[in-house]
Amino acid sequence: IYVLNSSRNLVESLAVWGKGRSEAFTPDDCWSLRRGQPHVVRDHSDVKCNHVDNTTEAYICIPMAAQHETLGVLHVGFASHGSDAFNRNKQAMASAMAERVGLALRNLKLREQLREMSIRDALTGLLNRRYIEEALLREIARALRYDLPLGVVMMDIDNFKNFNDKFGHEAGDNVLKEFGHLLDRHVRGSDIACRFGGEEFTLILPEATKEAAFCRTDEIREAFKNLQLFSGNEPLGMVTISAGIAVFPNDGDSSKSLLAAADSALYRAKEMGRDRVELFLAS
Repeated sequence: IYVLNSSRNLVESLAVWGKGRSEAFTPDDCWSLRRGQPHVVRDHSDVKCNHVDNTTEAYICIPMAAQHETLGVLHVGFASHGSDAFNRNKQAMASAMAERVGLALRNLKLREQLREMSIRDALTGLLNRRYIEEALLREIARALRYDLPLGVVMMDIDNFKNFNDKFGHEAGDNVLKEFGHLLDRHVRGSDIACRFGGEEFTLILPEATKEAAFCRTDEIREAFKNLQLFSGNEPLGMVTISAGIAVFPNDGDSSKSLLAAADSALYRAKEMGRDRVELFLAS
């Protein structure tokens, strides 16, 4: 069973039995995908697909599709060749399997799309608050188990309401998108970035000490401050952020206390003039 990747430029093996090949190939390498119908090779005189090796004498490739979308191909090789290898029962069974697997793959794809919609912010493409609360519980458990620090950062775009009043909500949405893209570029693979709500954003930084979390957050603050932002052709001027940092376990030992500590540090950054990063200070 081979499936098309998300870019639809490669066909990759999903499951292999017997002597099947697992190497990826392009859609043009399979005649069934090119023609949109089963392709049967009975002996050496028939035209073979490029993804099939020379040791396979007889086979059938059947495109797997559901709801007018081609998802991949079912390839079945036969030990014998000639007409006996391709009686009607075998072809019917292969076609039935291709149809069932295609429907199953489509259902799995739809389920994954629905899950992505439930945990992604539609505007910025970042993870949403629902996901961050679940992820923070997991990361705290991991930090506790391995005795590691865990940084939590709350960030807020400065004077965002005034910005919306001056330039309009479409310009405000553009700013939120740009900040989301910037966060996505600046986080490591293990970091988790999310839009917490409105103009507030959250970062979870596994294994980050206070010093490391401060340096990385300040880099993000400086990078966003230096962005040239536009709404259409109209320059929006300089937009800044403020941020607050809390680190597990010293600043909080639960998701609620860590978020509250980071939020407290954020408000202190606002009170001290904005466009700055502040660490949580225990009272």
